[in-house]
Amino acid sequence: MFVPWQWGTTALAVDTAVYKGDPDSLALLFDPPRSSGDAINVLDDMPEVLTAALRYLKLPRCRGNADDLKKLTGLLTSAKRYWHSMSYDAIGKLTSKEVDVSQIWTGCGAARPPAAPDAALRLPKENFTALDRRGRGAEGDQEPGQCQAVPGLRQDPENAALISAYAKYAHAIAGSEEFLPRRSATRRSFHIPEGGPRGEFVRVCPDKVMEAYGQVWTNLTK
Repeated sequence: MFVPWQWGTTALAVDTAVYKGDPDSLALLFDPPRSSGDAINVLDDMPEVLTAALRYLKLPRCRGNADDLKKLTGLLTSAKRYWHSMSYDAIGKLTSKEVDVSQIWTGCGAARPPAAPDAALRLPKENFTALDRRGRGAEGDQEPGQCQAVPGLRQDPENAALISAYAKYAHAIAGSEEFLPRRSATRRSFHIPEGGPRGEFVRVCPDKVMEAYGQVWTNLTK
């Protein structure tokens, strides 16, 4: 059994000292201004990159017909020439000034070091992935009592706030807000702004579609 205990989103991190354009669109990754050169990083993660590309194309996930796959492949092939890297180390790339824009998970973005003060987090207006971080429950574990206690501790509001303040991911535990340090409670990564996309949890597609997406990814990363 797994218990959701933190949540976050997939966002864009933008060096606002360098990039002055519209900072909240997936166009930054897939149709960037030519002035950006190759200063872009995307996550080395098939579901994140392909799902973002499908959103930009306004195509549904998991349909995977020939026309969709052709459009998806065309967009990714065209965009890749502007990508400096495909890496999970988004903050490292921004801090070293290797890139100006990166796809990023909000917890990682909120944990940016002082060397990257201009790395602003933005949620894409085309929508974005919501994600949950899960803790292991008791089923199937050798020490049931101990494993039952761990999720219980995480769900205590004060403990939940301490974990979120450290990990930089938001919490779903009611009552934890009052225990959050003010700086954490007001972080952009802890809130989804009203009036825009609300994010979506991404389901696993049927095997046949996942195989087709896997081939698109394999060709992209050659």
